[in-house]
Amino acid sequence: MDKLLSTEGVRICASEPDIDENTSDFQKLKEIAFGLEKSGNYLRKYSSYKLKHVFERYLKDVTDGDINHVHNGELIKAMELAGHVWQRCSPSSKNAYFKISSRSLKPFACYLDNFNMRPKSEI
Repeated sequence: MDKLLSTEGVRICASEPDIDENTSDFQKLKEIAFGLEKSGNYLRKYSSYKLKHVFERYLKDVTDGDINHVHNGELIKAMELAGHVWQRCSPSSKNAYFKISSRSLKPFACYLDNFNMRPKSEI
């Protein structure tokens, strides 16, 4: 299967590199995704683009800088593998919304507040 395809065969984003699900970076992102609580509604407050920034800043902190970039497609793929339902923000968008609980994002609050993207070490 084309690694740019979701598990449902939907092309995630043609401009991103192939997603290697076996890297430790992807595994850490997948751990985050599996830790998020599912919801019946799409959380439209945070698109995949915003969440990718939140999670890459978090991962940069917890890995002492070993992980400092997350691709949008990697996040969508990790979320999908964790069983989260997603939809594109608009038909032509490469960004997605997920059916996740905002309550499960509390561990990342310092990265979410007012689109605050500073690492925890700078707060």
